[in-house]
Amino acid sequence: AARSRRRAPRPGDADRAVLRHGAPVRRVAMDAKARWIVTAGADGRAILWERASGKKLRSIRHEKAVNDVAFEPNGGTRFVTASGDNTAQVWDAQTQQGIVTLRGHTAPVFSARFTGFGPGVVTVSWDQTARLWNYQTRKCVAVLRGHGDVLWSVEFSPLGNAFVTTSGDGTARLWPLDRIPGGAAFLPVRAGAK
Repeated sequence: AARSRRRAPRPGDADRAVLRHGAPVRRVAMDAKARWIVTAGADGRAILWERASGKKLRSIRHEKAVNDVAFEPNGGTRFVTASGDNTAQVWDAQTQQGIVTLRGHTAPVFSARFTGFGPGVVTVSWDQTARLWNYQTRKCVAVLRGHGDVLWSVEFSPLGNAFVTTSGDGTARLWPLDRIPGGAAFLPVRAGAK
């Protein structure tokens, strides 16, 4: 009779760990240096995990489902959550501390992304707006209108100088930062500029 044998753990096995969120997971993000993973749950929690060990580090509460999570680009330690409670939260994975809750949308926030430069976050909502935020000052820099239905997602260009939003109205819109009032603060500093 054949007998099943369990193999001994090998280096790197933790990389294949199952992260048990405990509710349906809507989105997942990993930082650029592969130190942390964040899961977005339908239970109103985002969970920060240590990637190498699979250890749960912090549970972040929202009042409704967490729809999206994203890390800042270029190896940063901050991540953002987007929730059905009409807010987004910015956290620091290194310190496991909250930085700010972004309030202003009047309907669920469905997606959020960091700007490529500076302390910026763009959120999109079912209230048919995108908002550009400065998370250090805790202020909304610009409210962007133009879609005729709920907004679903936001993504930045590889250069970080523009982003695209998608909507239930059947369109995607390009938003160059240099054409948004206050948006230039989130563009890279040009060589020789003062």
